[in-house]
Amino acid sequence: MIDVVAVLDVGKTNVKLTAATREGTLLETVSLVNGPAAGPPYLHVDTDRIEAWLLDALPALARRYAIGAIVTTGHGSAGALVDDEELIMPMIDYEAEVPEAITAAYVEAACPFPPLGSPLMSGATHLARQLLWLEAEWPAAVARARWYLGGPQFWAFRLSGGAASELTYLAAQSHLWNFDESGFSRIVMSHGWGRLIPPLKPAWQPVGRIKPDLAGRLGMSADIEILCGIHDSSANFYRYQQAGLTDLTVISTGTWIVGMSDGAAPAAGYAEGYVTRNLDVDGRQLSGILAMGGREFALIAGDAPDEPVAASTVAALIAAGTMALPSFVDQDGVFPGSAMNGRIAGPSPTPVARQALALLYVALLTDVCLARLGANGTVVVDGSFAKDPLYPALVRALRPESSVFFNTDAYGTAAGAALLAGHEQRAEAASVALDPAPTIEIPELADYRKAWREAAETSQANRREPTQ
Repeated sequence: MIDVVAVLDVGKTNVKLTAATREGTLLETVSLVNGPAAGPPYLHVDTDRIEAWLLDALPALARRYAIGAIVTTGHGSAGALVDDEELIMPMIDYEAEVPEAITAAYVEAACPFPPLGSPLMSGATHLARQLLWLEAEWPAAVARARWYLGGPQFWAFRLSGGAASELTYLAAQSHLWNFDESGFSRIVMSHGWGRLIPPLKPAWQPVGRIKPDLAGRLGMSADIEILCGIHDSSANFYRYQQAGLTDLTVISTGTWIVGMSDGAAPAAGYAEGYVTRNLDVDGRQLSGILAMGGREFALIAGDAPDEPVAASTVAALIAAGTMALPSFVDQDGVFPGSAMNGRIAGPSPTPVARQALALLYVALLTDVCLARLGANGTVVVDGSFAKDPLYPALVRALRPESSVFFNTDAYGTAAGAALLAGHEQRAEAASVALDPAPTIEIPELADYRKAWREAAETSQANRREPTQ
């Protein structure tokens, strides 16, 4: 049995390497601040820097723990074009600026979007769009490529030499997967990309053992298994599934607010494009939703002190009618047409109150996410926002029909990924710490919520009206 698992979590802003038990108990974490590298040829993930750090940190961790397996997780929209050994083009950062002609060609080749699980998103989101860009401008590289891998599978490939695809990652807005047909999408078939996509493996299965020469160079055991790997939000959802929770919606907070639910969302959400489709590790469909809440929080809060928010400050903002209205980033999120149209309405908040306004905004945004998902059962909020107890309290006050819990673990994704190592042997439910959301009384909250929603929807509708 595997006693200790090393989890590599490649996030947008941080890369973390964690030692954990196969029961998901975290033992130690080291981290690297992450950031893209500028072109040429385009904004890209700095894989050289990440790998150099990893190959220094990994043997150091192995000297302190008996590592039996390594598993990688990471954000969606990281695609790796490789030969038999390494990258042959830099890994495109999902915020890279794609040429307009490429996006226009992509829309024509990939549509319709609903069966692909998500609408067209900004930047270089969607692995299929990245691959079309590579094929159009660097055709020789694509012609000689052996594989096109998802981010976690790329790192498994670098460590083991084994290539695989995995369902949670293919289902994470890649547009390579058709949910209606449970197979590859039209653009994959029409462009002959099937040759680049390796066979599917479950997230928990090994793709091989660590390369013998790499193990020797690092002074590590050559018996370490390299698992296939998993999409980061799916890993976090998996740990709650392994705890036995059902009728479940998880709201994970960080740079993004990421919602996942094991129930079907109202049909309008799929049609409008603000509800996505995902898959869990067993291939069961999940409903998902995305909003760049963490980025918006920072923009609204500005230079306000980073400290817990007082309920009285939130109540004062509500009484004054001060509202932050979407969206403050170049993503529509849950309000189609709202990108870059964010504004503060009503009396201007003081610098200190901006932190409270930001927290109120993301709580209201979370409420909309839950409504779009049709979530009425168990709701778990976790991630960075959950560290302030007022956030889960506001969500509970806004969603009285749901049972709202919160979890303050900083590394839920790593815990979920570590649980993969014991997937086939697990006989009992995994342990996850959950606390009921605190109760809060703000008498004017319900009326404010209604007014805020109406203002957000009205602004959205007006922005979508054609110019006369």
